[in-house]
Amino acid sequence: MGKIELSGTIVVLALLAVASLSVVLADPINPDTLTAGAPSRQAEGSAQSSVAIAGNVTPLTFQTDTVTKYWQGYYGNISGQIVLADSSGNNLYQWELADPNGEIYASRYQSINWTNVDCMLNATVVREDANLSTDPVLTTDSINRTFNKTLHKEFSVGSNLFNANTCKSTYVNNTGNTDIFQEVLLADHVNLTNNVPTGTAQLLNRTLYVALLNRSQTGFAQAPNDFQLIVPENGNGSEEWPNGNPSTFYFYVEIS
Repeated sequence: MGKIELSGTIVVLALLAVASLSVVLADPINPDTLTAGAPSRQAEGSAQSSVAIAGNVTPLTFQTDTVTKYWQGYYGNISGQIVLADSSGNNLYQWELADPNGEIYASRYQSINWTNVDCMLNATVVREDANLSTDPVLTTDSINRTFNKTLHKEFSVGSNLFNANTCKSTYVNNTGNTDIFQEVLLADHVNLTNNVPTGTAQLLNRTLYVALLNRSQTGFAQAPNDFQLIVPENGNGSEEWPNGNPSTFYFYVEIS
């Protein structure tokens, strides 16, 4: 089955419609199809002014939102079924999944050893922040400060069960204070000496950003989504949008 690539653009929210096949306890797999909608980002505000009159003293109150330089967002829905099929995709039998459960995985790496996957280590988080040129403690939207919880439901990666509240996590919905769309940090724990993605620092592990599916929940734009997911993307300095070099993330899915 061919790999599916989707290039990232900083803080662009792209609609994904993902279809996949899965077998209970099987490792995550490449999606059969992936469709990316039109990207969008917050526009800069218009010029603001105040009339200056000699002798006056005028109070001013400002409000402004700054677009993050370090995150790409994805959201959307997933569908699929369990099948008994030949290599040409002809189904001898199929079992419909009316309410799929599972995960969507995003990684810079095209090869994952799923038996080695575990919660992301603190040292790996620090290295990921270094790759973004962010300070884990001082940068407000660093990986360390964004994934500052260990609050998530129980889930499985293949036959490997992860108990609730064991991995670094965040809630991907508006201010991050609601548990509807949970995301956790995982990694394939192998030291890398080769095949490091071009333009990135060498990482301790093959990192995975994992959205836990939650079927047809009201998303950030007040529309039903099955997942919301953020991935780190260096948009600082020479990498800043729109002139930077975007990363490629590979997607894997597991549904049951």
